[in-house]
Amino acid sequence: MPLRLETPMPDIGGATDWINGKPHPEELRGHAVLVYFWSSSCHLCHEKLPELATWREQFSQQGLRMIAIHVPQSPADLEVERVKEHAQQIGITDPCGLDNQFKVTEAFDAQYLPGLFLFDEQGLLRARTGGASALEILRPMLERRMAA
Repeated sequence: MPLRLETPMPDIGGATDWINGKPHPEELRGHAVLVYFWSSSCHLCHEKLPELATWREQFSQQGLRMIAIHVPQSPADLEVERVKEHAQQIGITDPCGLDNQFKVTEAFDAQYLPGLFLFDEQGLLRARTGGASALEILRPMLERRMAA
């Protein structure tokens, strides 16, 4: 069943490994959190996700925290060094969970790449979107949330 609006953020502890550090719950508490799903073999992700670096710069001062979740789509996507390299290429500096067993993907019911989930300061889902227009759809909602 899809993650519904106002649902608490699911557990991200199912990630098999982390790059750029693992986020701690106390670091997220009281902050808006953007969780985004991507894959190193997803060409759309390589095209769209560099814009998230702009969002990080623009909204981190207002308290936004960001977490990346890498979802493998091919056997090569299971190679940690390859994922690190691709994350660096597309500007992912956020904590990035490697979801090699799809536990986080299932918990969020993330069906599209890139997939974006915006949670408010209380940890409740406020917006979810995915695919080619995901960033364009989420941007106005994120701007309103961060202006509040």
